[in-house]
Amino acid sequence: MPELSYVAIDFETANSRRTSPCSVGLTKVIQGQVIDSFYSLINPEEFFDPYNTQIHGIHEDDVVQAPTMDELYPKLLPFIEGLPLVAHNASFDMSVLRFTLDKYRLPYPEVNYFCSYILAKKLLTLPSYRLDRVASHYRISFHHHQASDDALVCAEIVRQMMQEFHIETLDQMQKAINYKLGRLHKHSYAPFSSVRTRREAAFRPSDITSKKTSFDNQHPLFHQTVVFTGVLQSMSREEACQKVADCGGANGNGVTKKTTLLVIGKPDRRTMMHSKSSKVLKAEHLAASGQSISIIDENHFLDMLKILNEN
Repeated sequence: MPELSYVAIDFETANSRRTSPCSVGLTKVIQGQVIDSFYSLINPEEFFDPYNTQIHGIHEDDVVQAPTMDELYPKLLPFIEGLPLVAHNASFDMSVLRFTLDKYRLPYPEVNYFCSYILAKKLLTLPSYRLDRVASHYRISFHHHQASDDALVCAEIVRQMMQEFHIETLDQMQKAINYKLGRLHKHSYAPFSSVRTRREAAFRPSDITSKKTSFDNQHPLFHQTVVFTGVLQSMSREEACQKVADCGGANGNGVTKKTTLLVIGKPDRRTMMHSKSSKVLKAEHLAASGQSISIIDENHFLDMLKILNEN
């Protein structure tokens, strides 16, 4: 009997901020079988962007009587029961969970997690790995961007992928795709990430090329030359560079006269003792000299990507 047990989770958000979940869906799988589900609206105590409402159909009036995350969290924890979490585009859902728990000063659950989007990319050959496309591959119909349905479908596509590729444990899954489980613990986390050799880990951003052949020339990252500094919270730097390339932008290894956009993450250990990194200082100097260069934070970068509701 398969030993796979996990909880699929999906959030919908009121706006582009990761602190604004307005609904959550969870589906529990024990030993390869769906046994339970949970759904709730959430009052994010934040404004509703019409763009988000158009996608998921949830309005501000719908959540007036709904619990806030700090009220709902005591119900979520017993449902999860310490089982591994999975989400489609886990970098989105896990950051919504983390940022919202931070907002209410709540501890993170002590759980592992993984990403069904990455799992599908590693195991399947499809033109797109969006949740609806993978579901279509397995002939599953559902209402996309409804948290309860998205969580159920996420759980089901994981179950079917594991069955198709004869994977019976999460340990086998990690070995099959050469990834290690992400981990949430107290007020810290480790991302679901590829297992790399030391040489592979030292990638050059400028070497990242697009996986696409056509681009939207109206996208805000099109023809931008982007440089990152600090530690990103929503994804790895390599993943961020890939997204830039897939939007028709270019990645720079350092700030130069060609740089048009500098994205600032949290300070890493090398720069945490200083107020600004060398890249920020150089970008500010170039801007003062008349170069057209913008300096933005990670949330602004995520807004530009327009990926916030494509999970």
